[in-house]
Amino acid sequence: MHPRFAIRLSVLSLLVFVSQSVRAADAAPHTLWLEAEFFSPLHGANFSYQKEDKTTKGSWSVSGPGVAPEWTQGGESEWMSIAARADEPAELMVSRETEVPAAGQYTLWVRYADYRNKKESFGIRVKQGEKTFSHVFGEAAVVDELDPMKLLWDWSFGWDHVAVDLTKGAARVEIYTTGPTEARRQIDCICLTTDATYQPAGREKPDSPAWALLRQMRQSRIKGEESLAAPATAPIPKAWRITEGSPAFIWNTSAAFLDELKRPADQARLDWPFSIDTSLQKLFLETFRGKELAVYSDALSGVCPHVSNYPANFGDKSSFLDWLDRHKDRRFGILLNYGTPNWAKDTKDADKVAVHENLKKRSSNFVG
Repeated sequence: MHPRFAIRLSVLSLLVFVSQSVRAADAAPHTLWLEAEFFSPLHGANFSYQKEDKTTKGSWSVSGPGVAPEWTQGGESEWMSIAARADEPAELMVSRETEVPAAGQYTLWVRYADYRNKKESFGIRVKQGEKTFSHVFGEAAVVDELDPMKLLWDWSFGWDHVAVDLTKGAARVEIYTTGPTEARRQIDCICLTTDATYQPAGREKPDSPAWALLRQMRQSRIKGEESLAAPATAPIPKAWRITEGSPAFIWNTSAAFLDELKRPADQARLDWPFSIDTSLQKLFLETFRGKELAVYSDALSGVCPHVSNYPANFGDKSSFLDWLDRHKDRRFGILLNYGTPNWAKDTKDADKVAVHENLKKRSSNFVG
């Protein structure tokens, strides 16, 4: 076969395949996947491990990424969730705008924390012009009360659903409190889909036309055609390289490491970044003070204190700055999770600028 004819035949086959796939996609179910953390307004924090009086009152709050309870259940969808306290009054609300792709009957699915032997009542509204749909969830258990996760953590992620008729066009989706209830309300995500066969498991999303198209392309690959993905045969351009050096491994550190740096230089101290369970801390320090630590003292290891200690760590003449200046070859970072800088109440703007400058002087890629 002539090479040019073979190319034309391949292109024609591909066009036929794509046109068939587009027609199939037009008939495919429609799905909207809404992550709760993209609703607003959100203020403060409300995590499953916190006591209620330590959580933010008067607002829906960030509730993720979670820790052991969430991780043992596969985690939250797309990383985060939101929550409101059990004692909040009615109509504490968050919302977001979306676009319904086609008119029809949708199933509204919601993944949320189902507490053992408790109600966690909340509502979801969908508004389109003068039309409003509303439904209350959390009134009854959706996960068996003897489910292993409920027995272990006192709650489990579960899915509930309700049918809703929607028209094509703009829509406003709202999550709201229904008044005081028996347990905090933690919402992970909402799914609106016309796929009647969809039965969610864990964080699983409905199938999509894009995924279906890619599967068909893989299964219907034209014989003789080369894969679009192939090993690189040319060196990576220098402009694309992040660094020419070795990677750095920066370790989260606790207050114990910072306290060690405050010990007089003529006394034995542990000069390498570490974090250790408080129950083992005394024995750990007695054993390793004045010694090299495996891994932590390696040239590739650095330090990563929490952002709450930022003002103290980068203040003039701090022991942490002294450590950085004594170990100029070490990389460092600042852990931003779940915190903000603990500035003293009487801190002046000029003092904050000075702290920022101390950081900038020692940062190769400062983000301001």
